[in-house]
Amino acid sequence: MKIIRYGFYLFASLVFILPAQSQAPENYRKLLTDSVRSGKLTSPEHLKDYVSNDKLNLSLRDAILLTLENNSNIHIQEAQIETQKFVLLGAHQPFDPLFQSSLNLNRYSSPGYSQLQGVGQSSNATLNSLSQVGQISYTQTFTTGTNIVAMLSSSKSSNNNSFYYFNPYFNSLLNFQFTQPLLKNAGRFANNAPLIIARRTLHQSRASFQAEVSDSIFK
Repeated sequence: MKIIRYGFYLFASLVFILPAQSQAPENYRKLLTDSVRSGKLTSPEHLKDYVSNDKLNLSLRDAILLTLENNSNIHIQEAQIETQKFVLLGAHQPFDPLFQSSLNLNRYSSPGYSQLQGVGQSSNATLNSLSQVGQISYTQTFTTGTNIVAMLSSSKSSNNNSFYYFNPYFNSLLNFQFTQPLLKNAGRFANNAPLIIARRTLHQSRASFQAEVSDSIFK
């Protein structure tokens, strides 16, 4: 049992001490606008700022700005930028840490039919068995292409067979796997390429949006 306990402590240390350098600073709260996160259409913006004594006082510049801020077509075009933000967030998915756990329980009961089952010679003898299998695993891929997998599994089986030496019987396994590609997907450039492309596409969509707004003003 000490080996199992030490293995669990080592596994927990690996999960919480590993540096989270695979993720870039982007996150959905910084990338997405308030209107997208709220899921509601915004009301006319800044119109009340130009109302004084029940009169609307607007310069030509103010009128153009208000028109652009409250133009539905402009908002639709701006949504293309939000789409590219989701694409950028999705490009981080291969580097997200993955923690999984499972627990399987199986109980089996059947009438005894042989003395070799060790449940006695009575006609009412019953073979009862219980198996429990638990597993936890942690997987992480870094921008260098390095992949690590740590898995701890343990099983317990018990029954009323009198011929068993150990009852219940425990079996535990601690496994570490380290993989470093040498050709395909090796190095930071190969793994950061999708992130670089997604960031540049986002910058391009912003520039295209600004160009479309400028064209709308000149028209």
